[in-house]
Amino acid sequence: MDRRYSLLEVYATGGGLAEIYVNVSSPADIDGAQLRFTDYQPDVSRKPPHAAVLADEEEFLEAAARYGYSEESQQTCYEVAGEAIEVANSSSPGKCQKAEFDPRMKPSARACRRGV
Repeated sequence: MDRRYSLLEVYATGGGLAEIYVNVSSPADIDGAQLRFTDYQPDVSRKPPHAAVLADEEEFLEAAARYGYSEESQQTCYEVAGEAIEVANSSSPGKCQKAEFDPRMKPSARACRRGV
């Protein structure tokens, strides 16, 4: 898995798409049943019918200062966020199956994670 982001579809109580949210992260490392990755900011949010926008940039800048992200690492995160904006804007929602939802979650918080 070489993508540096994960896409989540968030649905409203009535079943309509409320948001497409893309987390910028390190590439995922899968080891047996374990999935590991580092979640970086910024992230991307698209709330239809609006276009995707950069989210959490201030949080990203704070984390970069706190954890000493290199200039190269910061630039990579922004490049990945740019790609994520394109993906979110061109994503076709509704690819998830109802069985993938955890019924214990509140309907307003249900999200379906899928690879893009």
